[in-house]
Amino acid sequence: MIRWTQRAEKALDDFLTLVPDDSRESMRQAGRRAAVTESRQAGVDVVDVDQVVLGLINVTPAVLRPNLRSVLEEAGLNVSAYRF
Repeated sequence: MIRWTQRAEKALDDFLTLVPDDSRESMRQAGRRAAVTESRQAGVDVVDVDQVVLGLINVTPAVLRPNLRSVLEEAGLNVSAYRF
């Protein structure tokens, strides 16, 4: 079973405050699935902020990824180490 850190939960929640209400729940589910996938691929059983950010990048269509960077930064995440 994959465990989520409090930092990861907060990062996803902070990001979701910037998502329109009508899309928030589907984005939450997609983000959680993608973060878990990132954790499994890394061979760890914990989701932390890195897996959340990588998961959100992967579920965001390529044409929207430049916008994702500013949204994640607005949510308080340091994204300088990630490729969009």
